Amino acid sequence: PDWVANALARYDFVVAGNFPMFAQVGMSYRDDFLSSNTNDPNTRVDSYTLVDAQIGIDFWDDRATFVVFGRNLLNEDFVESVFGQPLDTGGYSQFVTYESQQSFGARIALRF
Repeated sequence: PDWVANALARYDFVVAGNFPMFAQVGMSYRDDFLSSNTNDPNTRVDSYTLVDAQIGIDFWDDRATFVVFGRNLLNEDFVESVFGQPLDTGGYSQFVTYESQQSFGARIALRF
């Protein structure tokens, strides 16, 4: 791709009981590109922008973190690559990654 851009904004703050928290938003952009090494125009992958966010809190004297997150918040539909099928003349396949699906979740991290 001609252009790839990433940005991240994070805000750290403290809530009642002296618990450190953070809120974070990230953005990544990838310009359109040809995904084959033969420059086949049928393997063009369109540009896309992904937006992720998370909010978290630290506890147990900063030995544990609980985070709630959302990925691909704009529900951007994209493929990672397009490639010609070697045994199917004129046929193409697309590779779709997990990142192309909108997802939400939570995680906890413990430090010893």
